[in-house]
Amino acid sequence: MRAKNTDPRVIKAMVSVTQEGTSSRVFAGAGYVSAGKTGTAQKRTAKGTINFAWFICYAPVEKPEIAIAVIIEGDKPDDEYGGGSFAAPVAVAIGGRLEGEKVDGREQDVLGPAMKRLPFDLFHGQG
Repeated sequence: MRAKNTDPRVIKAMVSVTQEGTSSRVFAGAGYVSAGKTGTAQKRTAKGTINFAWFICYAPVEKPEIAIAVIIEGDKPDDEYGGGSFAAPVAVAIGGRLEGEKVDGREQDVLGPAMKRLPFDLFHGQG
């Protein structure tokens, strides 16, 4: 449930992330409208910088029922890990499963690059 005093400009900006912005490609074709925010955090190590891709969202926008937060730690120093490219696709897949959508057909298209980096198979159980 969204707070009644949430600034409509914040909601509009978060919806634009999933409709026009950094995660719009992975949300295209989703059977629901989500509001989200992507990001990348970094941790400096002796071997280089490790990137963490993150994404938060809630859906459906009109009457929120679910909230999802995804953080994926990069496995190679200085490897590019953006929230829209790696964490948002996982949120889309989780949201699709919660909404009862069939997401397998999109796996190789926009979800594929992120899914290949996961240590498990989100679509078909433990892999």
